[in-house]
Amino acid sequence: MSKLSRLKYAYWAYFSKPKSVRQLYRCVARQQPRKVVELGIRNLADTVRLLQVADRYAEGEPISYTGIDCFEMRPADQPTLGLKQAHQTLKQAELRPRLLPGEPATALAGVANSLLETDLVLLTCESADSDPLGDAWFYLPRMLHGGSVVLQISPGVEPGEIQLAQLDQVEIERRSRAPRRRAA
Repeated sequence: MSKLSRLKYAYWAYFSKPKSVRQLYRCVARQQPRKVVELGIRNLADTVRLLQVADRYAEGEPISYTGIDCFEMRPADQPTLGLKQAHQTLKQAELRPRLLPGEPATALAGVANSLLETDLVLLTCESADSDPLGDAWFYLPRMLHGGSVVLQISPGVEPGEIQLAQLDQVEIERRSRAPRRRAA
């Protein structure tokens, strides 16, 4: 991946639009994640930028990225994103993505053990009060370590804006232990 210049990072972190996405870039610069998991890809361009910021602070270590999304099976109210398109876009940015099609809540169960020691988890929600993982919260704590950051991203008030909420370990444990209703 080509190195992100200090000037370009400063622009993204302090002047890019929408304003709310700036928090995301600054968080990545602070946390310096090496292993990133995105559950529900909100915006592919932001994902590429986020990974370029992570690479800037990786000190030569490779960045591991796993994206789980419905891709072609997205609901009609979400922008279309094809698996092939996502893979090509990330490859053009010189990334080696691992893209997994399927609902994040179900796909996570099959890959959680291969995502141990994840530094940054991004959960995309359709609304501030929606639960993107359902029963799959059970698998999230095993993926994390003491310094992991879990960010819940939900739509903001204005179009294109986002709201970020960092979930702490206590909240993640609470959600992972919450009783779930099982289908008969």
